[in-house]
Parts: sequence; C-alpha cells; structure tokens
Amino acid sequence: MGSDPTVSRVSRSTGLDQQRRRELGKRSADLRTAARYSQEAFCAATGLSSSMQRIETGEADPRYRDLLRITAVLDTGVSVLVD
Repeated sequence: MGSDPTVSRVSRSTGLDQQRRRELGKRSADLRTAARYSQEAFCAATGLSSSMQRIETGEADPRYRDLLRITAVLDTGVSVLVD
C-alpha cells in the first residue's frame, strides 16, 4: 500500500511551520540583543512576559498583535521578523 499524500503534506507543513517559528524566534532574539534588551526588560516593555521565551525558542506561534508589540519596542516593521 502507498502512503497517504495528505499525511505527507501535513507532516511537511508542520515541519516547515516549526522551522519558520524557530527562524522568527531567532530573528526576534537577535534584534532584542542588538537593541541591548535583556529578556526580562524586553518582556516588560512588550507586555509578553509569559510567552516571549517560547517565541524566541520557536515553541510558540505568536499572534499578529504579539509581533506588533515586539516590533514597536524594537522600532522596526513586522516584515523584518517574518521575511
């Protein structure tokens, strides 16, 4: 029996999503450190204290409003994080 193409697509999509979350997290962490914010100070500035570490490690899938908060504090655009 052949493999189910739907399962293969979902698996590839999930893996790609995880990779993109990790890349976004790394970019946000790199920008935060370049702006000389500790993670604690950045959490306070963005109001994302409970989820910022999970975003930076790629464990969390941030909402658009979270990205807006992050980029507002960093004085940059959302496209810098997601491109």
